[in-house]
Order: sequence, then C-alpha cells, then structure tokens
Amino acid sequence: MATYEQGLLGPFKGKVGNTVGSNWRDIDFMRSLPRKSNKPASEKQLAQRLKFAMAVEFLTPMRNLIRVLPQGKRKSRKTDFNEAATILMKSMEGQYPDFTIPFNAVVFTKGSLMNILPMVENGNNEGLRIVWSSRLGYGASENDVVNIIVYNESRQDLFLFDEATRSAGEYSLYADQIGKGRIHIWTFVSTATETEYSNSQYCGVFEL
Repeated sequence: MATYEQGLLGPFKGKVGNTVGSNWRDIDFMRSLPRKSNKPASEKQLAQRLKFAMAVEFLTPMRNLIRVLPQGKRKSRKTDFNEAATILMKSMEGQYPDFTIPFNAVVFTKGSLMNILPMVENGNNEGLRIVWSSRLGYGASENDVVNIIVYNESRQDLFLFDEATRSAGEYSLYADQIGKGRIHIWTFVSTATETEYSNSQYCGVFEL
C-alpha cells in the first residue's frame, strides 16, 4: 500500500486494473488487489484468523468506548479497536482450535486518570453491589463517570452501565438487568467530557 499526493484532478478513488484507490482518515492511498491463491492456509494462519474472529466478536459491542491508544496516536492508522483486539489475541489461551479468552486480560481503556478501588458484593443471588472509594486525588473530580462493563458468560451478553459518578461510591446491578449465570465485571473511570480515562480493571467473576 502506498500514500500519494493529489494530482490536478483530485484524489483517485475506485478500481483501475489491479489497483484500488481509496481514502481513510483523510489519507489518500493506493493498493494492489491481492492475488488469488489455491494454497491451503497453514494451521498458524487458521489459528490467527480464529483468534481475530473471537476478539472482534467479543469486543464489537463495546467498540465505541474502547480507548487504549495514547491520545496523540488516535489519528494514526491504527485504531483503538484494532489495538484492543491485538492485545486480546496475544493473551488468548489454549491450542487451535480450542482457544479461550482470559477475561482478566481484556483491556477496554488505558489512561492516567485516577482509578477507583472497586469491591463487588453478592446480594443473595438477586444482584451484585459494587462499592469504591470516593476520595479525590490529582486530576480526579467527584463528577467523573464510573463505567461498569458486565459480561454474562452464560448468555454471552455484554452490558455497559455509565450512570454512576465517582462521588456516589457504589452501584447496584440486578439479576433482572443482566441475567443469571457467570458474571464478569470490569470498571474504568472517565471524565464527564470523555476526554480522559483510567486504565480499565477486571473485578472478577461472580455467580448469580
């Protein structure tokens, strides 16, 4: 793939012969069409394809909130979603074709915003209560948003709850919202303007 400067007639878009012109993130580029191959994929290639498919399937519901690249690099060709998928692929466990996702290695956000120290309490199988310290430190605000990501592994459902603030100090999740089964929880903090983030953190797996 190659980038190029626009000519007198502007950018080239479309297909001419075996060359395709396109634009991505305000960058004009050309690439040649891939050559067809009758050679069967190797096991290593199949393994990478499977890992990629698993990472994309799991992360896609949270695509719009993922922030893992440094702020200055978000205009580069690599996206936050692709970077998060790469991190997840590298951490997958098992052998092809029986890969598993290590949920404690999933990363949704990275940043320097002051984190919380969440603790999860099980409320008699009717729900889960998450509590955290509301103390403020450098750069933190009582209006920071505490984002809670919930994955019901039994039902393969992914949820985001973003109503709580740092000052609230707690948030309750109920079985009629997230369903019963094996529940994985992550939290991260963002400013009210969604310009700064903390590192996401895995809180563990719980039975409802």
